[in-house]
Amino acid sequence: MRNLLILIILSFMTGCVSCLEVEGCSGGTVIFTCKYPDNYQSNDKYFCKESTQSCEEKIKSGMKNTWENKDRFSLCDTNRKLFTVIIRKLEKSDEGNYKCEVATSDPSSGHVTIVELKVKEDDCFKKSVKETAYLGRNATITCKYPEDHENRTKYFCKQDDRFICKDNITLESEKISNKHGRLFVSDNRRERVFTVTFTNLTVEDTGVYWCGGKTHVYTTLITEVELAVNAPPKTTMVTTMSPASSSRSPPSPLNSTSVVTIVSVSLGGLVFAAFLVIVYSCKRNKQKGSFFLTHTHTHTPVEAAEGRTAHNNGQNSQNIQ
Repeated sequence: MRNLLILIILSFMTGCVSCLEVEGCSGGTVIFTCKYPDNYQSNDKYFCKESTQSCEEKIKSGMKNTWENKDRFSLCDTNRKLFTVIIRKLEKSDEGNYKCEVATSDPSSGHVTIVELKVKEDDCFKKSVKETAYLGRNATITCKYPEDHENRTKYFCKQDDRFICKDNITLESEKISNKHGRLFVSDNRRERVFTVTFTNLTVEDTGVYWCGGKTHVYTTLITEVELAVNAPPKTTMVTTMSPASSSRSPPSPLNSTSVVTIVSVSLGGLVFAAFLVIVYSCKRNKQKGSFFLTHTHTHTPVEAAEGRTAHNNGQNSQNIQ
């Protein structure tokens, strides 16, 4: 605090000054804005960390309304008399005094914002969470927050490929739940848990999200949530029966349709078997008739004549005698 007072006094001696007190959590992110006068919109903007000798530049502005990224720092000049600064993956060593400064040819006519950053180390909540959900279904994300965030506006946003948080959703401190399109947010202050529920998930919902708290001065992002939305798994119907259950379970009774089917099949089988027996008997009888006809001797006319001659000769012999 003593260093901050000295820095404020020095800044007053060189130009207009304002002050911000920002607090973040280790592993998390802080977002804040620095104001400047209207006549400095075209000037370059700087963000640096104060040391005993000088102010070490961390990042500076580029094109208007364009995010500039350098290491863990991001800066964007919105051309609306303020620029936004983001510090990610906070460490305890990041604590200290920083300056948001507008570059001018005359340092005494510039504008300076003093930022005092504090970093809390709290292991009571997770820094990173991974969730997997399926297309068309729901997913619920829960984020714990420290006690001093209980009365703050709750903040939930999606991070883009430039590490910038967008599509933010807020839940005002006086509310306990709210609905934003397909998202339902609720705050359990007793358990200090902020919950976000996605409904009817789509592929576009895949990504990195952050949840945290917001004051009128800055935003603190506490927990990083990596959400993966996959196609639902294919399900197969498999029926298994354990030996114990099969021995205890009595056989299920047959219904009338099953009985009629069994009787019909049995009668059909009997009729078919009888038909085969009849056919077989007919074939056997036919074969026997052919055998007797084949073995019955029939005399030809010549044989009959020779027989009659022999008979007559026999009779003549008897008469002579």
